[in-house]
Amino acid sequence: MQSPFRLVAVLAFLALPLFEIALLIKLGQVIGFWPVIAIVLVTALAGVFVIRTQGLATMRRMSDALAQDRAPHTELADGALLLIAGMLLVLPGPMTDVAGVLLLLPPIRKMLAALLFRHATMARGRFDDGTPDDGSVRSRQPGREPFDTDRPRRHDDTVIDGEFERLGERTLDSRTGGGPGRPGDAGPRPPAKPPS
Repeated sequence: MQSPFRLVAVLAFLALPLFEIALLIKLGQVIGFWPVIAIVLVTALAGVFVIRTQGLATMRRMSDALAQDRAPHTELADGALLLIAGMLLVLPGPMTDVAGVLLLLPPIRKMLAALLFRHATMARGRFDDGTPDDGSVRSRQPGREPFDTDRPRRHDDTVIDGEFERLGERTLDSRTGGGPGRPGDAGPRPPAKPPS
């Protein structure tokens, strides 16, 4: 049995284009056909601009956060919400345009990001990976994973220390008669004599 939230979401998704068309028709009757077309084109161009500029800016902010040994949760959420704002502006219709403009406002994005983090934290519950809740990352130490925390290791954690060598760089093994290639290989063979 499906949850009522899913049913409401599907109905809203199906009804949204109908509401947008009805609002565009009403708006066209009030302000005229050409002003409505101009508004749709301007908001679509603004959406494309937001998507292009904010994508690179978000990547730069995430890179800066990682360079400071911080997990880029805030930057990632902000970039995702700006991408959604741009897509909403590209879609024709007054409701999606208003939603896109609202998502461009930093206080609205901050509030939505906090809601998303709270939901993600509750959903994470039993799948805790040890990441600190404040979004910080412990400093990197030799032998530790980049995002490893300072929590104590459990007794059942096994550490295997070892060495390796590349197969192409192996020395001759006199016991097996192996050459520089595979074990048991007699090494390079002399060229065959041409038949006389």
